Amino acid sequence: MWIYIQAIIVSIIIILILHYMFYYIRDTLTIKKTKDLVEIQTKKYKSIVEELSKNIGEVSEIRSIGGEPIRSCVSEGPELFVPDTSAAAASAASYEEMKYNLQKFSERLLSEEQSVGVSTGASTI
Repeated sequence: MWIYIQAIIVSIIIILILHYMFYYIRDTLTIKKTKDLVEIQTKKYKSIVEELSKNIGEVSEIRSIGGEPIRSCVSEGPELFVPDTSAAAASAASYEEMKYNLQKFSERLLSEEQSVGVSTGASTI
């Protein structure tokens, strides 16, 4: 009986020695790879900001499909990429902008329908 217990204890000791020796060799003889997730995303963001800043100077106003100019809401410079903290001012400005664009769009649609001869309401029978 003593021989079996001695064999089990020696086997466990050999397994533990091999196990810790493997991890020691792995940690000391290999180079750990670390992936830098923050720096990669920062570089991508900066390249996008630079490209957009370059393109902003080239575009002065955005034109609609019909050729009617839409007032551009694109500002010059890097402040374009900084979020506006005054929600009330942004809301009022965007409301007026949307109202103006909707009015111009509906006027263009009405003029196109009248030139083509399409009726815009319920048909009269």
